[in-house]
Amino acid sequence: MAVKIIKNLKCPKCSSTQINRIAENFFHCNQCGNRYYGSTEVDGLLVSSTLPKKSTNLLLILVTGFVIFGGVFLLIQKFTMSTGHNYLTDNANQLTEGSQAPRTAYVIYQDLDEQNSVLLRADFMTQNHSDSDQNILRVEKIGGELFGYDKSSGKIIANLSLLSLRPLSIDAAILYVDTDNIIVKNKVKSGYQLEMIDLFSGDVLWTLAEEEVPGIKNLTGLYSDESHSGIKLLNDNFRLTLPPSYYVFDKKGNIIDFGKQN
Repeated sequence: MAVKIIKNLKCPKCSSTQINRIAENFFHCNQCGNRYYGSTEVDGLLVSSTLPKKSTNLLLILVTGFVIFGGVFLLIQKFTMSTGHNYLTDNANQLTEGSQAPRTAYVIYQDLDEQNSVLLRADFMTQNHSDSDQNILRVEKIGGELFGYDKSSGKIIANLSLLSLRPLSIDAAILYVDTDNIIVKNKVKSGYQLEMIDLFSGDVLWTLAEEEVPGIKNLTGLYSDESHSGIKLLNDNFRLTLPPSYYVFDKKGNIIDFGKQN
């Protein structure tokens, strides 16, 4: 094996820097012929005859890797131009679409046997990213018990619970829901009313009766095709559209504006 001359070391006998490394920590001075054991670390610098070789090999590996990557990238681009499909982004989209995410869904189940409805909450992981809870959650009554199913996988949802123990009318409907609020249409003895329900306790926080907002009976569910009516959040208040009228009320159920639509 070729021996590299190390100029960073000095011979302890003649101070020459013409040093040959014979073995690990064993050196030979070309000037006086002295052979001695010594350290390969001088002034904090590690001296090794193989260091330049390793650096060269590392550079060669980096250059080779860059060339290979460039070739693969060009092949992908050529495939994309010829087929119209981007392999990289298509696969990324598949991963996004197939990934599971935590979901809290609310749904009203109509119990035809009891002639009433119940408001349910489900917490689960799902691959379905639909905005509509009805497109994600399916509820069935089996043997007197309610079971929730993830529509995308068909799996039973273990964490399904009654948001409110109080039954609602058979034609009750969810009109608005977000992470903090849920508003439903419900029929009581005095008639139809809007109810703001606490998302955790199920308590009714406030109500708006039909005398205050005529036409509540005609409101349809949040996900129905009746897009001309409904409730939306507007500047931290709620705007209820009931053609030809509109009503704006705050989160405490106080009507702060109403009128005819333009």
